[in-house]
Amino acid sequence: MSDRSRRSNISVTSWDLDGRILQYFLTVIAEGSIRGAAERLNIAASAISRQIGDLEYRCGLKLLERKPRGVIPTTAGRALADFARTQHEDSERLLNYFRTLHGQHDGIVRICCAEGLAEDIIEHVLPLFRQEFPRTRLQIQGRPASDIANALLEGRADMGLTYDLVPCQGIRNVLCASQPISVVVHAGHEWLDHTRIRPRHLATRPLALLSENHALRRRLQQMESDAGVCFQPILETEDISTLRNFVMSGQGISLLPHFAVHQQARAGAVRAIPFDNMPLCITTHVVARVQRDIDPRLESLLGLLADHHPALQPPADYVTRLSA
Repeated sequence: MSDRSRRSNISVTSWDLDGRILQYFLTVIAEGSIRGAAERLNIAASAISRQIGDLEYRCGLKLLERKPRGVIPTTAGRALADFARTQHEDSERLLNYFRTLHGQHDGIVRICCAEGLAEDIIEHVLPLFRQEFPRTRLQIQGRPASDIANALLEGRADMGLTYDLVPCQGIRNVLCASQPISVVVHAGHEWLDHTRIRPRHLATRPLALLSENHALRRRLQQMESDAGVCFQPILETEDISTLRNFVMSGQGISLLPHFAVHQQARAGAVRAIPFDNMPLCITTHVVARVQRDIDPRLESLLGLLADHHPALQPPADYVTRLSA
């Protein structure tokens, strides 16, 4: 770092913060290094480094902290990044409003989904969304539930679907629904006529579960503790469709919310049996970044999710639309 970038001579002004430099800065933060940003933007790393160094000099503050394997934003850098994202979002909202006045709805709406929530958007929501906004492209990103809040805060997504939301500053919950977790068996299973299952009955059965870092599995760990049992799955996976295939092949049982097997249950290929005297639910949330208003396309998408996404429908105990 040169001496000039450590001076306290604050000379940055609003017209100095042009979009090109802010894009460079946000890309560096997203990639975690100047070299990574240079490769993504197809710009020389020295050019990006020079622009950021000049910005630090004019701010009179360090914006990036250099680490052995990259960079991280300082407190001032995080404030600038928040400003840059807000400025970009404000510009996009204004342009979208102008497009609406002209009857145009082109562009991209980006939605990030935790595992098991994306395929029902494609089947139940996308056709209706395209009818209303035929010129808008819906981009669906599969992400771990733990990364969805960051994707929204960093401007990589416009809306998220996730499980059991952990409160996060800057993120608002706009829609949520709870569904019970049930024992899922195949059509020929000996438990087919059972109306209730107790957790201890699963101890000796071949069981397939989601991996331990999944929100649903963490809820099951709560059940194990409450019931004094310990599930020993013979199969663990990150993929809900793999659990469905395991059950339908007759190799064993699984524990899933109703929305994950609603099609197979309707077709008679599986049956979801509730637990006895120990209701266990998982909540699906639709989340967005805190902002003054919302893109009309996102408002429409939210309504379609509320009306048509199986994770947000009965047999949920409740569905709550929160104020926008």
